[in-house]
Amino acid sequence: MRILLGVLAPIFNKLTQSVIILLLGVFATFLFAFKCEDESKNQRGFDNQTQKIFSEIYHYNFRSSDSLIKILPDNMSLNWKKMIRANYFWWLLMSGEENNHALKNDFQKLLNEVIKSLKNKDLLSDQDLYCLITAQALKSRLNLMEGNYFKGIYSVDYMISYVVKSLGKEKTNEKFIITSGLLYYFSEYASIKYSFTKPYFRNVKEAGMAHGLAVLERGAFTGDNIIKTESNYFLVKIYQEVEHNYSRAIPYIKSLCICYPTNVLYWYQYFDCLISNNQKEEALKVMTKIYLLLNTNNTLTDNQKIYFKNKATERLTNYYKNN
Repeated sequence: MRILLGVLAPIFNKLTQSVIILLLGVFATFLFAFKCEDESKNQRGFDNQTQKIFSEIYHYNFRSSDSLIKILPDNMSLNWKKMIRANYFWWLLMSGEENNHALKNDFQKLLNEVIKSLKNKDLLSDQDLYCLITAQALKSRLNLMEGNYFKGIYSVDYMISYVVKSLGKEKTNEKFIITSGLLYYFSEYASIKYSFTKPYFRNVKEAGMAHGLAVLERGAFTGDNIIKTESNYFLVKIYQEVEHNYSRAIPYIKSLCICYPTNVLYWYQYFDCLISNNQKEEALKVMTKIYLLLNTNNTLTDNQKIYFKNKATERLTNYYKNN
């Protein structure tokens, strides 16, 4: 068994980098039509309280988002509250706190509670289905982050079974744009690249990379800022990490940096795209911007500041070594 794991783990890890990681997140014609909307306007898809919290997260105002989460209204569903906090925890983990075991435990506890409350429910509402998909997706990512590949793959299989049930809902419910668009895209991509994944996607109708991209690009035009942001971000991830089309990825991530000028993760992603596209001079300017943000954002922990400084420095060092 240990030998088998040793053989399969690198394969699963490579697959997660290009497929599974991109199936996770907060859940979401071309980018040049993408503009920041007035966040005071009524949004479609997600309620105003959720919009406010995610706006603070996207702007890297973590203390403010935490304060808003603590005063969520009583009439909001308990599972929805838990998923909002779980997404907040996930942003912290992605931003340099991946070794914070207490945070990981709290994160996993929330996900397990949501999954347990919904997985045996006979009739799932759209919100139930969305919560279940997102909780299972984030749980998969946590397993894979910790090297638990078999648990991660099992969780992904479980998640996909629910995403398949939601396919088509994106036409009337914008919350499903991200999950549907990613599954349409990766059902074809993974089946071509990794033939052993075909059973995961056998029930996906309208599968196709072009169709998946079209659904995600539709998300870039929606009036809902969360869906718009996530659609653009996952288009970046696809073009950068899957298709290695950096020129195509750069306008998407640049627009996110314009909309969220204090989001260090987006600026790092922009820096990485520029370096990958051999735009060294522009990349160095962005790296300076990253250092400035790290020095001026007092809400970031020391771990987060060190994480992004080391990440940017390591990426630049590797570029110089190979060029």
